[in-house]
Amino acid sequence: FTDLNPWTRERPTFPAEVVTWTGAEGHEVEGLLYRPHTRRPGERVPLLLYVHGGPAANHAEYFTPTLDMLGLAHYLQTGWAVLLPNPSGSAGYGQVWRKANLRDWADRPYVDLMTGVDALIARGLVDSTRLAVCGWSYGGYMTSNIVGRTTRFRAAVAGAGPVDLTSMAGTCDIPGLLQHAMQAWPWEDPQVYEANSPLARVAHVRTPTAFVHGGADPRVPPSQSWEMFRALRTLGVPTDLMLLPRSLHDPKEPRQLRTFMEWNHAWLARWTLAPEHRMNGERDRTRTH
Repeated sequence: FTDLNPWTRERPTFPAEVVTWTGAEGHEVEGLLYRPHTRRPGERVPLLLYVHGGPAANHAEYFTPTLDMLGLAHYLQTGWAVLLPNPSGSAGYGQVWRKANLRDWADRPYVDLMTGVDALIARGLVDSTRLAVCGWSYGGYMTSNIVGRTTRFRAAVAGAGPVDLTSMAGTCDIPGLLQHAMQAWPWEDPQVYEANSPLARVAHVRTPTAFVHGGADPRVPPSQSWEMFRALRTLGVPTDLMLLPRSLHDPKEPRQLRTFMEWNHAWLARWTLAPEHRMNGERDRTRTH
């Protein structure tokens, strides 16, 4: 037994609940559910769906004050529930599950995520009219994929996510990642790259969606967020873009982390918690921090 940080005993704790549901093709999907600190019995609360990166990563039960720059505790203290799912392609569940998203970053994992949200709504915990989604890296990719396929989410923030897999394969610092994930190079199978690129569905986006990216990111070049941001701005969808100077794929500077966490929460709360939102007349911005 250790007690290295007794200060934490003076602060609220938010235990994770392991939840399961039936996902794509009838397979069981697992995730972590965090309930808000102030929820009243029977109250339906807003839900934040937070998608992990990788995609060969996972959400696990461990303590972190930031949770990939999300700032989990702030959402739980302000009335949100947060779902951390491990959809097809996640690590930790064996090779079959890990390889289940080969040539399919977009479809099967999407079903796993949407059925997870549906399961929480069916349990009476979540308000189906107040849903938001965000994520970093592959989580940012999936966020852009989600808003191009459904309007059920009222707000989204995509962090450092690829949206055009063809250009990503030619500019990423590990181009073999896309060759392995799609089991082909873009010139060998352009159709699978287009089918899995959120930019191809951008005309269907209606959800206010913001983007954040490290200005010096070699893994997912900042041009990926620029492409989606400019498309949404042209289409008249509320959008915003935050660029983090000097930052690589994972921001490290404390000031940047705090600024992003506050900005991320403000965007999601603004659109998700308001009685209604309007697409017309909303200004879009590009910011550098």
